[in-house]
Amino acid sequence: MRYGLLLPLALALTIVMARPAQGQWADDDVITANVQPCAAKRCLLCNTTANACLNCTNGYGFDRQKLCRKCYDSMCQSCIWPSTCLKCYAYGELAGRPFYPVYKDKAGKCQLCINHPFHKGCKACRSDGLCKACAERYSLQRGRCVACTGKQCLQCPASPGVCTTCAKGFRPVGGVCVAAKA
Repeated sequence: MRYGLLLPLALALTIVMARPAQGQWADDDVITANVQPCAAKRCLLCNTTANACLNCTNGYGFDRQKLCRKCYDSMCQSCIWPSTCLKCYAYGELAGRPFYPVYKDKAGKCQLCINHPFHKGCKACRSDGLCKACAERYSLQRGRCVACTGKQCLQCPASPGVCTTCAKGFRPVGGVCVAAKA
């Protein structure tokens, strides 16, 4: 009879131990029959069978005891052990810079793209801090965003001086925005 208790206990331990080291479970790892909102602090979902947290709230991650702890980096959205950031917030709202993208540098720390003065107009950065996507009216040039020339130019993906999309009432002709004929 004592062995009858070992199987459920072993299964519960397997479920807890099989959790990815990411601070969050993958969708296919969740046993939905036993998942419900959790009373544990900063835990979104619990597996009631294993009595384990499955998903921490944003800005928190699992520590070694499988408890949700605040990430050390304030711009980190998901972490483990809480010093290792897995995913940064997309923008720097928590740093008081809501319109600036955040990237994870090579050391694993979340950084604002504005730490580099040439990133005006940058929507997303690479891990080295250089821009990889620009906002409207900017052209990506060797890791930095350069303003399109011409007030009516909305998109100039290849070069700042070659407009491909113009504001309403204008059209691109030879890379320049000209007034559309009525």
